[in-house]
Amino acid sequence: QQQGKDKEALEVSQKAIDLLDEQKNVEEVQQVYLNHYRLLKAQGSKSAKKFLKKAESAMQQQAEAISDEKKRATFLKNVKVNQAIAAEMGGDS
Repeated sequence: QQQGKDKEALEVSQKAIDLLDEQKNVEEVQQVYLNHYRLLKAQGSKSAKKFLKKAESAMQQQAEAISDEKKRATFLKNVKVNQAIAAEMGGDS
């Protein structure tokens, strides 16, 4: 039963990834990538890290759009999803 739930969660997450590929300006892009990474990681998929890197890239792209250095630092350090990405990147490197 749990395996069926895991498969369903992965299918829903993959649909979100497909939508991101179509519309790059979706809010919370990095959160969708991070969620997909976590699902794949939990299932032991070797492709999980690719989605963590996409989450980190989306975060950096958004940060680069912030011209004020203090606001950029606040965005990177205080936004919850960005904290989670940084923690995962630190734990996986």
